[in-house]
Amino acid sequence: MYLKHIAVLLLGGILFLNGCEDAAKTGSDVAIKAGEEAFNAVKGDAMKYVPDQAKAVSDSIDTAKAAFAKQDYAGALSSAKDIAAKAKDLGPAAMKAKDELTAGWGGMSAAMPKMVSGIEVKEKALAAAHKLPEGAADKLTAIKTGWGEATEAFKAGNLADAMSKANALKGQATELAASLGMK
Repeated sequence: MYLKHIAVLLLGGILFLNGCEDAAKTGSDVAIKAGEEAFNAVKGDAMKYVPDQAKAVSDSIDTAKAAFAKQDYAGALSSAKDIAAKAKDLGPAAMKAKDELTAGWGGMSAAMPKMVSGIEVKEKALAAAHKLPEGAADKLTAIKTGWGEATEAFKAGNLADAMSKANALKGQATELAASLGMK
């Protein structure tokens, strides 16, 4: 009789622990899937405009999945619990970054053509006077080509790439203008 009670208690304990494990497993699985769905909803824009934040969320998903695969359901749940909220925050962050890039492009697209035009005028005057610094014409050509590429990147929706190129070109144009004696 005593052995029956011990067997029943042992079986009950095993079933209890198994039930707890199933609850943790289910909870962590649901949290991981919810985080993935929330991330997938904003992933495209997030990767374009806030790639560091998007990578952090992606890494959190990977960490939770790895813990789940190792049957560390508590660890998986701990890693996954904030993923959906972080992923939802990516949407507004991406839109803010997009708006900032668009505004920056507006200013850049107004200033760069004027700057290049001024450099062209100065370059022609110096060339006519045979005082054009060596390589200045090639630098101007490279700036114009680069500006065309930056404009195409902007039109294609690659705002971060367009602004990166435009900022680099602005620096090159400023250096060229200084080498030509422009203010």
